[in-house]
Amino acid sequence: MYEPADGTSTKVGDVQVNNILVVADKKGADGTLVGLGVNSAAQPVEVSFQIGDGTSGSPVTMSIPAGEAKQISEADGGQRTTLPAIPVEPGSLIELTVSTAGAGSSIVRVPVVPPKGYYSGYVGGSASPSPTMSITQSSDSSTTAPEQTPAPSASGETNPAIPEPAQTTAP
Repeated sequence: MYEPADGTSTKVGDVQVNNILVVADKKGADGTLVGLGVNSAAQPVEVSFQIGDGTSGSPVTMSIPAGEAKQISEADGGQRTTLPAIPVEPGSLIELTVSTAGAGSSIVRVPVVPPKGYYSGYVGGSASPSPTMSITQSSDSSTTAPEQTPAPSASGETNPAIPEPAQTTAP
């Protein structure tokens, strides 16, 4: 079945887990498990994730409230679900066992992706301010030119290499 997503999906009992994938920067590094868990049960459900067929190593778990959806991990310093020692390079697939106490388990093959683009916020520390560009009116009113101004760093100091949003006014 075609899934219009980067990851894969599975259902275990009343829990549907969508777009599951692992973000890791290299083989042997810890990886961040990404996806969305949806619990259609009337009570909270503990979901376990384990690399491989579920017979070795320790699983990581998360709780999904009754009747709710919950991100498995959040980007940019939010809550993370971390799998230890990813055994393959980014660009490969790993087997992942998804299980709940009352409904058994499902083994799925999930992609391991590098922390680039959309997934860059799922590893490492917090994100830095993003450069932005604005358009300001030039003095002769016939042309416009991009203007970049420094953005404050995490410590509040300005860094001329990182632009911050400029105040613009309508012509």
